[in-house]
Amino acid sequence: MSLIFDRRSGITHMIADPVTAIIEVMGDAAASVAAIAEMLSSRFDVEQEVDVAEIVLARLEELRDLGLVHREGDG
Repeated sequence: MSLIFDRRSGITHMIADPVTAIIEVMGDAAASVAAIAEMLSSRFDVEQEVDVAEIVLARLEELRDLGLVHREGDG
């Protein structure tokens, strides 16, 4: 479990895996869903039937809704 403090809103968000792992592999750089999924798959033992990209996309959309990440090209 990790905490992220959003200075703009003053809200602290509690996050857990896989969100913490996604943020860790992204670092400060922009990355595509496919690149993040590939980095996570190489770092962790992921079952073959798991669609890592689908999981990453869903978690990034949640983070986007919270205002913690943005998609390139968003205003």
